[in-house]
Amino acid sequence: MGGIVVSDTGPLISLEKVAGGFPFLRLMADRVLVPEAVLQEAGAKLPNPESYLADHGIADLAEIVRGIDVARIASMPGSRPLHRGELEALALAMDRGIPVLLEDGDARKVAKAAGLKFVGIGGLVLAAARRSVVGRGEALRLLDALLTANRLTRRLRDALVAEMPE
Repeated sequence: MGGIVVSDTGPLISLEKVAGGFPFLRLMADRVLVPEAVLQEAGAKLPNPESYLADHGIADLAEIVRGIDVARIASMPGSRPLHRGELEALALAMDRGIPVLLEDGDARKVAKAAGLKFVGIGGLVLAAARRSVVGRGEALRLLDALLTANRLTRRLRDALVAEMPE
Protein backbone atom coordinates (compact mmCIF):
# COMPACT_ATOMS: atom_id res chain seq x y z
CA MET A 1 0.00 0.00 0.00
CA GLY A 2 2.44 2.69 1.15
CA GLY A 3 1.66 6.39 1.10
CA ILE A 4 -1.26 7.81 3.04
CA VAL A 5 -4.25 5.74 4.14
CA VAL A 6 -7.34 6.31 6.25
CA SER A 7 -8.12 3.82 8.99
CA ASP A 8 -11.44 2.71 10.38
CA THR A 9 -11.63 1.36 13.93
CA GLY A 10 -11.64 -2.37 13.11
CA PRO A 11 -8.16 -2.45 11.57
CA LEU A 12 -6.71 -0.57 14.56
CA ILE A 13 -8.28 -3.07 16.93
CA SER A 14 -6.88 -5.93 14.83
CA LEU A 15 -3.39 -4.43 15.01
CA GLU A 16 -3.72 -4.06 18.80
CA LYS A 17 -4.36 -7.81 19.10
CA VAL A 18 -1.22 -8.85 17.20
CA ALA A 19 2.32 -8.72 18.53
CA GLY A 20 4.14 -6.36 16.19
CA GLY A 21 0.87 -5.16 14.64
CA PHE A 22 1.59 -1.45 14.71
CA PRO A 23 5.24 -1.86 13.62
CA PHE A 24 3.83 -3.87 10.68
CA LEU A 25 1.54 -0.95 9.81
CA ARG A 26 4.61 1.31 9.68
CA LEU A 27 6.03 -0.94 6.96
CA MET A 28 2.91 -0.53 4.86
CA ALA A 29 1.93 3.12 5.32
CA ASP A 30 3.81 6.40 5.51
CA ARG A 31 0.90 8.19 7.20
CA VAL A 32 -2.41 7.03 8.67
CA LEU A 33 -5.32 9.45 8.86
CA VAL A 34 -7.56 8.67 11.82
CA PRO A 35 -10.98 10.31 11.86
CA GLU A 36 -11.97 11.75 15.23
CA ALA A 37 -14.89 9.30 15.62
CA VAL A 38 -12.54 6.37 14.92
CA LEU A 39 -10.17 7.59 17.63
CA GLN A 40 -13.09 7.90 20.05
CA GLU A 41 -14.18 4.32 19.26
CA ALA A 42 -10.68 2.83 19.41
CA GLY A 43 -9.82 4.64 22.64
CA ALA A 44 -13.22 4.23 24.28
CA LYS A 45 -11.81 2.18 27.18
CA LEU A 46 -9.12 4.74 27.95
CA PRO A 47 -9.63 7.65 30.36
CA ASN A 48 -8.48 9.90 27.52
CA PRO A 49 -9.14 8.52 24.00
CA GLU A 50 -6.65 11.06 22.64
CA SER A 51 -3.87 9.04 24.30
CA TYR A 52 -4.67 5.97 22.15
CA LEU A 53 -2.12 6.82 19.46
CA ALA A 54 0.69 7.50 21.94
CA ASP A 55 -0.21 4.41 23.99
CA HIS A 56 0.27 2.27 20.87
CA GLY A 57 3.40 4.07 19.70
CA ILE A 58 1.91 5.55 16.55
CA ALA A 59 1.44 9.21 17.45
CA ASP A 60 4.09 10.10 14.87
CA LEU A 61 2.52 7.89 12.17
CA ALA A 62 -1.09 8.89 12.66
CA GLU A 63 -2.87 12.19 12.16
CA ILE A 64 -6.23 12.88 13.78
CA VAL A 65 -8.71 14.47 11.37
CA ARG A 66 -11.62 16.42 12.82
CA GLY A 67 -14.72 18.01 11.32
CA ILE A 68 -15.38 15.45 8.59
CA ASP A 69 -18.60 16.01 6.63
CA VAL A 70 -20.27 12.62 6.24
CA ALA A 71 -23.38 13.80 4.36
CA ARG A 72 -22.33 12.41 0.97
CA ILE A 73 -21.52 8.95 2.37
CA ALA A 74 -24.51 8.93 4.74
CA SER A 75 -26.85 9.49 1.79
CA MET A 76 -25.53 6.47 -0.14
CA PRO A 77 -27.55 3.24 -0.29
CA GLY A 78 -26.39 0.78 2.37
CA SER A 79 -24.91 3.39 4.68
CA ARG A 80 -27.68 3.27 7.28
CA PRO A 81 -26.15 0.53 9.49
CA LEU A 82 -22.72 2.20 9.56
CA HIS A 83 -21.33 3.74 12.74
CA ARG A 84 -20.02 7.29 12.87
CA GLY A 85 -16.40 6.09 12.64
CA GLU A 86 -17.08 4.14 9.47
CA LEU A 87 -18.92 7.08 7.94
CA GLU A 88 -16.06 9.44 8.76
CA ALA A 89 -13.41 7.01 7.47
CA LEU A 90 -15.26 6.53 4.18
CA ALA A 91 -15.98 10.25 3.77
CA LEU A 92 -12.35 11.15 4.45
CA ALA A 93 -11.07 8.54 1.98
CA MET A 94 -13.50 9.84 -0.63
CA ASP A 95 -12.62 13.50 -0.02
CA ARG A 96 -8.86 12.85 -0.20
CA GLY A 97 -8.96 10.16 -2.90
CA ILE A 98 -6.91 7.73 -0.82
CA PRO A 99 -7.35 4.08 0.26
CA VAL A 100 -9.08 3.12 3.48
CA LEU A 101 -8.38 0.28 5.92
CA LEU A 102 -11.75 -1.42 6.51
CA GLU A 103 -12.91 -4.70 7.97
CA ASP A 104 -16.67 -4.20 8.37
CA GLY A 105 -18.72 -5.90 5.63
CA ASP A 106 -21.36 -3.17 5.36
CA ALA A 107 -18.68 -0.47 5.18
CA ARG A 108 -16.90 -2.44 2.43
CA LYS A 109 -20.10 -2.55 0.38
CA VAL A 110 -20.49 1.21 0.62
CA ALA A 111 -16.79 1.70 -0.18
CA LYS A 112 -17.13 -0.47 -3.26
CA ALA A 113 -20.24 1.43 -4.39
CA ALA A 114 -18.33 4.71 -3.88
CA GLY A 115 -15.40 3.43 -5.94
CA LEU A 116 -12.99 3.58 -3.02
CA LYS A 117 -9.91 1.40 -2.68
CA PHE A 118 -9.98 -0.55 0.58
CA VAL A 119 -8.25 -3.44 2.33
CA GLY A 120 -8.44 -5.14 5.70
CA ILE A 121 -5.46 -6.12 7.80
CA GLY A 122 -5.47 -9.65 6.36
CA GLY A 123 -5.30 -8.22 2.84
CA LEU A 124 -2.57 -5.85 3.95
CA VAL A 125 -0.53 -8.83 5.20
CA LEU A 126 -1.00 -10.52 1.82
CA ALA A 127 0.11 -7.35 0.02
CA ALA A 128 3.18 -7.15 2.26
CA ALA A 129 4.12 -10.75 1.45
CA ARG A 130 3.58 -10.23 -2.27
CA ARG A 131 5.84 -7.15 -2.22
CA SER A 132 8.45 -8.92 -0.06
CA VAL A 133 7.99 -6.29 2.65
CA VAL A 134 7.69 -9.25 5.04
CA GLY A 135 8.70 -12.84 4.47
CA ARG A 136 6.23 -15.70 4.22
CA GLY A 137 6.99 -16.79 7.79
CA GLU A 138 6.19 -13.38 9.24
CA ALA A 139 3.06 -13.10 7.10
CA LEU A 140 1.87 -16.50 8.36
CA ARG A 141 2.59 -15.46 11.95
CA LEU A 142 0.54 -12.28 11.51
CA LEU A 143 -2.37 -14.14 9.90
CA ASP A 144 -2.33 -16.84 12.58
CA ALA A 145 -2.30 -14.18 15.30
CA LEU A 146 -5.29 -12.47 13.66
CA LEU A 147 -7.07 -15.83 13.52
CA THR A 148 -6.31 -16.55 17.19
CA ALA A 149 -7.59 -13.10 18.14
CA ASN A 150 -10.83 -13.75 16.19
CA ARG A 151 -10.04 -10.87 13.83
CA LEU A 152 -10.39 -13.08 10.74
CA THR A 153 -11.98 -16.43 9.98
CA ARG A 154 -10.16 -19.69 9.25
CA ARG A 155 -11.63 -19.58 5.73
CA LEU A 156 -10.24 -16.10 5.08
CA ARG A 157 -6.87 -16.98 6.61
CA ASP A 158 -6.60 -20.05 4.39
CA ALA A 159 -7.63 -18.08 1.29
CA LEU A 160 -4.98 -15.44 2.02
CA VAL A 161 -2.31 -18.09 2.55
CA ALA A 162 -3.26 -19.74 -0.75
CA GLU A 163 -2.61 -16.41 -2.51
CA MET A 164 0.73 -15.85 -0.79
CA PRO A 165 3.98 -16.38 -2.66
CA GLU A 166 6.13 -19.33 -1.59
